[in-house]
Amino acid sequence: MESTESGFSKVVYLEAAQERITSANRLLSQETPDYVMATYLGGVAVECLFHAYRMRARVADTAKHDLLIHSELGNFYGGLKSKQRAAVNALVSEVVARWRNNHRYRSASALRAYIVNKRLHFIEG
Repeated sequence: MESTESGFSKVVYLEAAQERITSANRLLSQETPDYVMATYLGGVAVECLFHAYRMRARVADTAKHDLLIHSELGNFYGGLKSKQRAAVNALVSEVVARWRNNHRYRSASALRAYIVNKRLHFIEG
């Protein structure tokens, strides 16, 4: 089984992505939702998915926690038709705009301030 420098395989990254999304959804469904950790875990799930694609492409991890670089390293868009690529790219761009690895350090009020300051509480459409 192939693994990265950290010893994780593509399968481990895919399983981790699914588990992080499940955890994020659980945090959002609580009586008092934990938006900070749910936001963080959602981004980690995407990062895990990109790691799996990068491993499939047999490319070294040079992205740190930059989701845009991650999406490019693993040829995430490969095999998509032009229209599909545009739609998926728009979704990835949304995630890139909204998620930062350092969100885990923010308080709920600091995350709210960040979102409002960056005008990320509006959905373009």
